[in-house]
Amino acid sequence: MKRLLPSIFLILLCGCSADPESPYVPTGNGLSPDVPDRPQGSAVTEQKISLAYNPNHTLSPFKATDITNRTLFSLLYQGLFTVDEHYVANPVLCKSYTVSRDMKTYTFYLEDATFSDGTVVTVDDVLATYVAAKESSYYGGRFTHILEIVPSDDGGITFNLSTPYENLPLLLDIPILKASEIEA
Repeated sequence: MKRLLPSIFLILLCGCSADPESPYVPTGNGLSPDVPDRPQGSAVTEQKISLAYNPNHTLSPFKATDITNRTLFSLLYQGLFTVDEHYVANPVLCKSYTVSRDMKTYTFYLEDATFSDGTVVTVDDVLATYVAAKESSYYGGRFTHILEIVPSDDGGITFNLSTPYENLPLLLDIPILKASEIEA
């Protein structure tokens, strides 16, 4: 039986090969027999794509517990960083950052960016976002070793940590909101 399998496989492959002299020409009969043919010249109907959203729950990243609504966040918000499939932090709203030698102080500088309404993303927006995130049950655990978050003298935002942590940017994929729109 083991000798027959390769032979059967070769026969099947040979039966599937096309004549190299004649190119494949699609026939257009790929539709299922259940699908009626559309008459030539008939109008194409508009199709709409909808995203699932639960209106009984919030779209606030700090209060939302509904997984359906949380999946929309990547379409609605951006963070200082995004985390890829290899767990590497990639800057989004962060232009650059510095780290102290003891790895307890990080200062992040913002890209020139605007919200969808055209207002500029500011250090105050980032600060208000992280204060709200620290108080939230969803993101609060990320702030265990963050002692304070303050605006820096040179236009950035500084995170002071209680312990050295080389991967702080991985924790900063939290959606940034306008300070004026963060729910109390």
